[in-house]
Amino acid sequence: VITGLPGTLISVAWSPDGSTAYVLASSRFYSFDIEGTETGDPYSVQDASVMSWRPDGSAALLAGNGGAVSSFDGQTVYELSTNLSVSTFNAVAWSPDGTTCLAVGTNGMIVTYDGTRLSAQNIRVKGAMRAFNGVAWHPDGTYALMVGDTGTVVKYNKDGTFDNNIQSGTVQNL
Repeated sequence: VITGLPGTLISVAWSPDGSTAYVLASSRFYSFDIEGTETGDPYSVQDASVMSWRPDGSAALLAGNGGAVSSFDGQTVYELSTNLSVSTFNAVAWSPDGTTCLAVGTNGMIVTYDGTRLSAQNIRVKGAMRAFNGVAWHPDGTYALMVGDTGTVVKYNKDGTFDNNIQSGTVQNL
């Protein structure tokens, strides 16, 4: 059990090999081994609230408030420029083959990251830009589902196209 960390803890992500847990707390994150022992000094990071590791463990993408996006190679945090200060990212997920990471958030914002380059776009659903609250890739890696406010479900295809006409059957936030 880990206790005594300062501030509010926001999320946690395991390294793909299961050897290290990373605990995010807005302006920093901490690393712990499987016994719960902190494995070094905290890493500074700008406004991160979510983290996802590339399946091969070579890098993680962190995203959060104010459009902040960073990458982490296990040693160093790299701030990535997004110019998306009007958006907050709520979820990130790497494709199973590790070629594409999606970060999703408010204002219909999605960002794709291929390990070197960020690309951003807003997706309108039924004429409005809805908040996306979650994203998960299908195990075969051909598409991801993004879910959000007022029952929004969008299928994001690996080729960058998307289908925003999926009906969830609810108007509740997903």
